Amino acid sequence: LLALVAIIGCAAAQTTTTQSPASDPCVETATADGFLPHPTECTKYFSCYGGKDCVVNNCPPNEIVYLPVNGSCTDFIRCIGGVAYESSCQPGLFFDPALQECNLESEVDCVVNPCTQPPPDPPILEIYPNPGNCKEYILCLNGEGIVRQCAPGLFFDEQATSCVAGFEGDGCTGVATLQSCPDQKYFDASRSLCDVPENVPCTIGPCTGNTALKAVEIPNICTSYTLCVGETAYNRTCAEGTLFDSAYGDCVLASNSSCVENPCLTADPATALPTTLYPVLSSCKKYIICNKLDPVVRTCAGAAVFSRTVSDCVDPASYVCPPGTSDV
Repeated sequence: LLALVAIIGCAAAQTTTTQSPASDPCVETATADGFLPHPTECTKYFSCYGGKDCVVNNCPPNEIVYLPVNGSCTDFIRCIGGVAYESSCQPGLFFDPALQECNLESEVDCVVNPCTQPPPDPPILEIYPNPGNCKEYILCLNGEGIVRQCAPGLFFDEQATSCVAGFEGDGCTGVATLQSCPDQKYFDASRSLCDVPENVPCTIGPCTGNTALKAVEIPNICTSYTLCVGETAYNRTCAEGTLFDSAYGDCVLASNSSCVENPCLTADPATALPTTLYPVLSSCKKYIICNKLDPVVRTCAGAAVFSRTVSDCVDPASYVCPPGTSDV
C-alpha cells in the first residue's frame, strides 16, 4: 500500500512510535529543532522539528541502524551506538525503511502530503503531482491527500493538472533511465520508437561536443569507422582482414573484433529470401540467417567453412578463408 504522510510530526528514531505527551516539551522549551531528553527514561528522547508535534523515540544502545523520520520521506536518523544523527537523502531519493537506505523515489511507497494546512475555508481545489510516480497525482480533501492513479497509458501533467497521453506530461519528475535501441537503430522522438538509421533524421553527429581524438563505430558497419579530431569527422576504412573494435578504438584482426554487423537490417526486402545466408565477418565458420530483422548465428558443421562466394557451407578444400578470420 502507498503510504501518504503529512509533515506534522517529529523524527521517530525507533521502529515503533509512542504517543506524543500531553504537554509538548518542544513548545514548552521553545526548541524549534533539535533533541530533548526524556524526563523519566534515559533511553528515550524527544526530537523537535520546526515547532511541530513531537514523538518519543529511541536508538538501540549498541547498534548501527537507520530509522525513518515520522512525517518525512527524505529525512532519516542514523543511530550509532545509541547516538542519533539527523540525515537526509540526496535529491531524487527517498528513505526506504525496509532497506534502511536511500532508494529511488519510485521504489519507495512514501508520498509527502502537499495539502494546505489547516485546510482553507472555503475549500479550494488542490491537485498535486506525486514526485515518486508520474502516473499518479494527489487530490486534497479536508487537508488529507488522496492518491489517485491516471488511466493506463496516461501520465500526470503538472502544468495542465490532469492526466495526458504518452510522454507529454510536463511535470513528470520520475528518475530517467537511459535505454539503448537494439541492433544499432536510432530513436525517433516523433514516433517514440527505434528504427533503422535510414528512416530516422539525426542531426547529432558522432563528433558533436568532442574536444580530443576519438574513434567512433558506425552503426551496423564493421569495416570502417569515424575518426573524430575535435568535432571534425573523418571516415576511415579498415585494411583487409581487419575490423573495427570499439573497445580498442581502432581496426584489429577480424577474429579479435567484437563488432557484429546485422545484415537483416540492410538486406533488400525485394530480393532477399528467408533462406539467404550472410557471413559473420570475424569468422570463417559462422553465418547468419534472418528471422525478419533479427540475426540468428549458425555454424557450419564439422570441418566445413562458410563461403562468401556462394553464401553457403562448403568443403574447406574448395575455399580460402578471408585473412584475419577465425576458424571457429
